[in-house]
Amino acid sequence: MAKGSNKKAKLRAKRKRKEFRNRTKAEQKAAKERKLDKAERNRRFAGFSPTRELPEDQIIFDDFSIQEGREVVRTLNERLFFHRLMERLEEEGCQHDLRYTRDLLKGMSYGKWKIESVIDVLEENGGHCDCEVIYNVYIPRSMLCQDEGLYES
Repeated sequence: MAKGSNKKAKLRAKRKRKEFRNRTKAEQKAAKERKLDKAERNRRFAGFSPTRELPEDQIIFDDFSIQEGREVVRTLNERLFFHRLMERLEEEGCQHDLRYTRDLLKGMSYGKWKIESVIDVLEENGGHCDCEVIYNVYIPRSMLCQDEGLYES
């Protein structure tokens, strides 16, 4: 009787070890994906061309309410400006000015004249402070309308 229960205990222990290995492999894979995504975001923010697909790439800007400056917004999205701005707003909250927008554009190595032209485009489209840049410029109109039940495809 002791032999049978000993075998069962060994099998259970073996199964638990296998489950643990499989779980850690999945966790390691997820951590590796997050690390690669972070590296890609940093590369793009620095101005390099995309090398890897990110969730942010799925946004289609043709559906936005922006009439002018669509290319500016596309470029900002490609360089993950909006992603960084949202992270900054989550950490520090909106100060009801464009200080984080200006800081991020400086971090993207934009010159003073280019920063002002980008800010002009953002303000023309309702981005008068950092949170309004996200809500009025970045979020697609179709997403807002779908939430309100106003959008018809």
